[in-house]
Amino acid sequence: STLAVGSALFIFCYLSLHTGSVLVSSGALFLSMLSIPAALVTSIRISGSGRISGAYFLSLFLIVGLGADVVIVFITFWKMWKPSATGDDDQAVRILYMYKHAGFACLATSLTTSFSFFANLLSALRPLREFGFFMGLCIMYTYCFLFFGLPALLALQEQLKTSQLVRILHEMLQWLKEIVMQPPVQELYSQVKERLGSITLSVTRNAESLLVKYSWFSLFGWFVTIIALLIWTVKAAELDSGLPPMFPKGHNRHALSSVSSKFSTAEIPYWLSTKDGICFVSQEMVPRSRNPTSFGCSLQWCAASGSRPPLPIWGHAAHSNGSAKCVCKPLQPMSTDCVHSTTTAQARADIRLVGLQSVPDSFWKSDTWSGYVRAAVQRTNGAALDAGQVTNSGNASALGTLVQEHWESGIVQSAPYLQAPATVISVTLQEAGKVCNVAEDCYCGTPACDLPEHAQDVPPDKMLSFEVPGTEERRLRWTSSDMAIPKVIHSGRQLEAVSTEVAVFWGMKIRGGAPLLGELPKDLWAFDADFKISLPSVQRHLWSSCQKLDTQKLLVNGNQCWIRMFRNWLRSDGKLFPT
Repeated sequence: STLAVGSALFIFCYLSLHTGSVLVSSGALFLSMLSIPAALVTSIRISGSGRISGAYFLSLFLIVGLGADVVIVFITFWKMWKPSATGDDDQAVRILYMYKHAGFACLATSLTTSFSFFANLLSALRPLREFGFFMGLCIMYTYCFLFFGLPALLALQEQLKTSQLVRILHEMLQWLKEIVMQPPVQELYSQVKERLGSITLSVTRNAESLLVKYSWFSLFGWFVTIIALLIWTVKAAELDSGLPPMFPKGHNRHALSSVSSKFSTAEIPYWLSTKDGICFVSQEMVPRSRNPTSFGCSLQWCAASGSRPPLPIWGHAAHSNGSAKCVCKPLQPMSTDCVHSTTTAQARADIRLVGLQSVPDSFWKSDTWSGYVRAAVQRTNGAALDAGQVTNSGNASALGTLVQEHWESGIVQSAPYLQAPATVISVTLQEAGKVCNVAEDCYCGTPACDLPEHAQDVPPDKMLSFEVPGTEERRLRWTSSDMAIPKVIHSGRQLEAVSTEVAVFWGMKIRGGAPLLGELPKDLWAFDADFKISLPSVQRHLWSSCQKLDTQKLLVNGNQCWIRMFRNWLRSDGKLFPT
């Protein structure tokens, strides 16, 4: 606001000295600034939008300057008019003379300037279109108001020259001119002008002689300079995506970019948020007797063990025959997991597998599994008991995805997380004592988790292990993706920790388009009548889009496809898909 007032005062003082009339200068400024509300009302009525951006306030600077340009041209031709010998209708003839010479000249400049702003209507940015339309209207309104109002002010000024007050003001302005342009000042001005003219003439003659003497070299150098500047411009030019400099120095809009440049971009893993259903694999966070999904855990997280990369891998992901070797880490039994008994008791085994997507159902009834469970019970409780019959109930259940992060290096891996079936072991005690349940994590081709409740007194060579056989189908699937060592996830994008839901629609189209001016219509979308979901080709396309969804690259925690549920419903009823 201070700059705007200062620019208006400067133009007012300059016009007052140029015209010799305070009335004409103040009236011309009022007519010029009157175009701003007129253009604003017109643009609002046409566009239907009442929003005003900060760029609209720049119009005051432009209109004051452009209006002063029109005023100076009009007044110049007003002063150039010479009265006729008869003196009939001198005032009317003088106004017509001004209209004929100044009116058409200023009309051409006003039209070209306004059209340059109207060209912004071709922009894809709505604020830029609206501002260009508004400024074009301001310029044309300024010309029209001055065209019809300025002659009346000049005629009124001529009539008021006979009044005493106006005559005194006019004489004061003439006196100021005489003070500024006294003879010593005029003589100094003439000498400086003459000296500068002689220097300019000498430089020009010398330059002309050099250009004539070395004309071909000058022409060649000119072309080389132009080409070099064009190449430099293409290499150095960058698209400025920031805001126009409409805010003062030190404003937050400017300080934000300078402060942000001092910080490097940090990679924010998508699992570092408990708001997104991320749970720590720990007895303190999620009791092992409960399924993590009942706690709202879509992902589990643990710190990967190892002093430095490369991280040690426990077990093997897949052999040539599709089998996998799992190495198990025991957990310290909690006080609530132990009971006192005299002769016989039952112990539960809570075993979780990391790195296996699925396990054949026959494995849980095999001697390999039973032998491992008995050995785990004896290792947990010591040699003072005999492990007998092993009973399994239920099936293995997927616990989702386990994210393993090496805290020091930041290396991250993800692996499938599987809960073995509920297993009960009958034990016989040699003497009265306590019997504790078994809790172990088995790693099949992945790094191990570093949990506080892991038993620290078990050396690595005493870790129990077992092999999970694989079928031909599992061998092909595991060796391609599931059983391979999980890829390290390094997100090149800075993502927010809170999850976002993305909805994909088919059969929709845009109704018309965005208007040239104003707000977007509320009914922008409509159903596409050409979208025929009854066609088998359309159903295949929808099914393909769900099947080819790259959940790992896009960091998808879960997805629901209607076409997948529709396909399963058809096939469960013995019907073909697509239908």
